[in-house]
Amino acid sequence: MNRDFFSTFEIYSIVIDFYPVIVVLSGLIAALILLYYLFKSFRLPVFNVLQKEKEEKISLDLKDPKKTAYKVTFLIYKYDTPYNDQLLHRLERFKYRKKVEKLDNETVELIKKFIEHIKEYGHRI
Repeated sequence: MNRDFFSTFEIYSIVIDFYPVIVVLSGLIAALILLYYLFKSFRLPVFNVLQKEKEEKISLDLKDPKKTAYKVTFLIYKYDTPYNDQLLHRLERFKYRKKVEKLDNETVELIKKFIEHIKEYGHRI
């Protein structure tokens, strides 16, 4: 009786076949390596979000006060400086008339300080 009872519980060896697992994993690794080299060879354009701004050249013709007034006004709205309010007030008389007089020395000095401040600090709005 003891023998029959234990014979119903046959001992089977547990065999785990790792061959399919190894094949699938090696195939995935090979595919990933292939994709890496494909993307590396076909370089996509890189967009630099924090791109350093190119320094723009500011050229003013002080002989033509009307164009100078408009260019400086454009720069005033582009840059934040302590001279903005003074310059806007001074340049009003040069913008909206057909014939304008020459730029006075105080306005020219203020424009020079404004440009120097832009070149030194460059605070953009």
